[in-house]
Amino acid sequence: MKPRKAQAPLEGLMGTLIDIILASIVAVAFVVVASQRGSGEDLEKKMLTTELAMLTTLSEAAPGQIVIIFTPPKVELAQYSFVWNEETLGVDSKKYPNEKKRVFLWDKSLFKSNIQLKKKPSQIVFTNDRVKLNITNSSLELKNLLVCPTTTYKPRTLMIDSGHGEEDDTGLIVNGFSESAECCQLAEALAASLDGFEILYSRPFAEYDQINIIRCSGTTRVSEEEVAEKLNRADLLVSLHVGNYTGSNSYVKAFVAVNDNYSIAYSYACRILNQLVLQLDELIDGIIVMPYDPNEDATGQYSILQSTDKPAFVLELGNIQSSKINELFENKAKMATAIAHALKNE
Repeated sequence: MKPRKAQAPLEGLMGTLIDIILASIVAVAFVVVASQRGSGEDLEKKMLTTELAMLTTLSEAAPGQIVIIFTPPKVELAQYSFVWNEETLGVDSKKYPNEKKRVFLWDKSLFKSNIQLKKKPSQIVFTNDRVKLNITNSSLELKNLLVCPTTTYKPRTLMIDSGHGEEDDTGLIVNGFSESAECCQLAEALAASLDGFEILYSRPFAEYDQINIIRCSGTTRVSEEEVAEKLNRADLLVSLHVGNYTGSNSYVKAFVAVNDNYSIAYSYACRILNQLVLQLDELIDGIIVMPYDPNEDATGQYSILQSTDKPAFVLELGNIQSSKINELFENKAKMATAIAHALKNE
């Protein structure tokens, strides 16, 4: 897999870029020196520890998404074990005691420490999607993530449209799976994961004493006038649906409203799909973000996207014809956590 990096705004990044370039030059220099001198395992391990500490810092500090595959020349990585604990990297072997090196992190929330490469690696892969810095043994373990544009837009009022209510559920109950019921329950879980946001709905919900404790009280969409009023108040619209197409593949798609806020909506939709893959990779066969074209929406089921000039998108969560659909929605808590994490733009 080739390194992929998303574009990021240039403002305020010059210092970061210079640091990254310098760190890269130094890291490469260490690799060359290690391969040329070859003066024993102890020296090799010291240099290996330094290189990996620098690459960890580099991967964490990169302004966009980044993938780095580390395969140093003339170094047999499989003879070592590797542990990242808090801000310390440790490299160990049978012959020499653990060599440790401090890792300098700019955003500690990105890096979940206590990583241990259980298998002896032939390569070490660093990935950072700006939500998490991950370190694995092989590029085969990498998730097939999208490269998402960044945005500084932070919505505070969200409208959640749980798709297909009682008024138009024909054909969307398959083998006992009801899109309206499942999406309504997902909306409940999503609301519970979004502390600090004002939540608006296009379908009736009963609100309990505790904030964001919401239960579906009916799944028929509220009046068009009420939908329009809520859309006008919302900073961003998220519409939850399930795909209905021939075949067994379980794709997750985002359809983005084409308006003046398309780039903002695209950024959030893209981040959501990546988070869903990170949480539920084995249940998702592919992800894609695309502009919403009303001419290709024969049923008009996503027409709500034409009703607003705010950032808006539909999430089409799996395929109701797929054998994976029940298991996917059995993981509503993970789905809600993934969507909420991306919406918080942390």
